[in-house]
Amino acid sequence: MGGYGSGRQGYRATVESSLMLSAYYMQKKGILEPGSSGVYSWTREAETIASISYNVGRSGDLLTLSYAKTKDGKRVELQTLAPIVKGPANFGGSRYYLGCPLCGRRYSKLYLPCGVDRFGCRRCYNLTYTSCNES
Repeated sequence: MGGYGSGRQGYRATVESSLMLSAYYMQKKGILEPGSSGVYSWTREAETIASISYNVGRSGDLLTLSYAKTKDGKRVELQTLAPIVKGPANFGGSRYYLGCPLCGRRYSKLYLPCGVDRFGCRRCYNLTYTSCNES
């Protein structure tokens, strides 16, 4: 039991194949400031592969993500609400986290795997890393 090849067989989505929102990056760029809004984009090889509109509430505790997706040949407008949690940093100051819309826990990163409509944490979507699948 537990030898080579044991365990769950099949495909698991990876973190690298998903769109990622990083609270650290968003804090550094000033995106998580109360009342801010704009467009957040993902690029690959200097080409924009996806973008979403974001809006932070005036109190600074809720991030609204609005994006469109094509589903069954129709354009569908989607929206995800992610709570913004501010916590202490190890060496003073503060650090931002995003609350997972699916489970409510706080995380520094949220993901949107292929074929899914809402952002969520790595744990909720059972995401793995590509390096974990290598032998």
